[in-house]
Amino acid sequence: MEGMMFGESVKSFDELAAASMLATAEGKEFAVPDNNAGFSWQTVLGTNPDAISMQLQISLDGSNWTALDTSTAVGGEVRYIAGSAKFVRGYIGSITLGSGDELTLEISLVRGG
Repeated sequence: MEGMMFGESVKSFDELAAASMLATAEGKEFAVPDNNAGFSWQTVLGTNPDAISMQLQISLDGSNWTALDTSTAVGGEVRYIAGSAKFVRGYIGSITLGSGDELTLEISLVRGG
């Protein structure tokens, strides 16, 4: 599993093709430094699906995952959520395809005190 550093953005999904988004999908997982205080995350959609539910998930052990935040914005968005964890990933809970063709989910860390 790759680690991520402060000031670095990582992509849990990177231009995931719409054809592979017919069910739930787990994004690439990243190890997180100990003193993180939150996450900034962005969803980018090639074109808008009819509906989508994407989660930013965190874990303390890399096996058991919990949703920290959820986005249902079909046009993509940037979000910030406070929270700390040892691991982070993106997760697609559901998607209803319209003319959407690809999806990217980018995550950045916020440093704690």
